[in-house]
Amino acid sequence: MQEQIRIERIRVKDLYKFASQTLLKTKKTDILPITKHRALAHSNNPCADENDIGLLVAYMGSQCIGYLGLMPGLLKKDAQFSKVYWLSAFYVPLKFRKTCVAVFLMLNAFSLQHDIFTTGVSQEGEKRAYVKFSAKNP
Repeated sequence: MQEQIRIERIRVKDLYKFASQTLLKTKKTDILPITKHRALAHSNNPCADENDIGLLVAYMGSQCIGYLGLMPGLLKKDAQFSKVYWLSAFYVPLKFRKTCVAVFLMLNAFSLQHDIFTTGVSQEGEKRAYVKFSAKNP
């Protein structure tokens, strides 16, 4: 029986602590979802609110099997500002790509109820994730 995938939401304000603790537990062959430098930079984001999510991490048991980085931002239309999330990182190792972990990460990101933006997508990512999701979630 295959273990279930669980998604952990890391708030922006907790990114540095998460990165520091994860680095202590991570072996050279493990996935590191975020470096301390990136976590520090993202945790100082002036557009982020206290409870904004900065990272989604997928686990199977205690093993990290993928992650999706989110950077809160503001979009101005006319005189109105609205919260958006920029995708800052998205990674699932090849051996876990048939487990639907990428789908779970994206669905979790959409459940945050903010518009999601991305740039510089790989051809594989564009085909497999972004186009399919954007067509279903206009």
